[in-house]
Amino acid sequence: MRADRDKLRHDNEMATYVPMAGDGGKRAVKRKGRDDPIRPPSAFFLFCGCRRGEVMKPNPVFAAGDIANTLARMWSECPPDEKVKYDVLAKSAEEKYTALVDVNKDEQQRKLSGAKKPRKEPSSSSGSDSSDGDSD
Repeated sequence: MRADRDKLRHDNEMATYVPMAGDGGKRAVKRKGRDDPIRPPSAFFLFCGCRRGEVMKPNPVFAAGDIANTLARMWSECPPDEKVKYDVLAKSAEEKYTALVDVNKDEQQRKLSGAKKPRKEPSSSSGSDSSDGDSD
């Protein structure tokens, strides 16, 4: 009964529905390109990467969830001075990522504006001015 009423209501509403102009109301999803940098891992994920082998070796039948739970427990019991080590690694990875993102944004803006990449200055170590390859 209720489904029938909902179907009638839906049909009545759709009869007078006018879609939005333009993109149809959907937001465009920005797709990552091949050259886009990958987000850096957090301190916890760096810790997990280092310690995963320690957990898996004595427990080869552990499922992925069991391994994750064990690593999370190890992280919460980890002393703060050891966590600082992973925080420093995560911070440096974040800085590298930020630099790569900035470079990538500059390249994308250059592509959109139609500008060409800046040319590298030729090195003057060859000593020959006529390097056009026309030797007869």
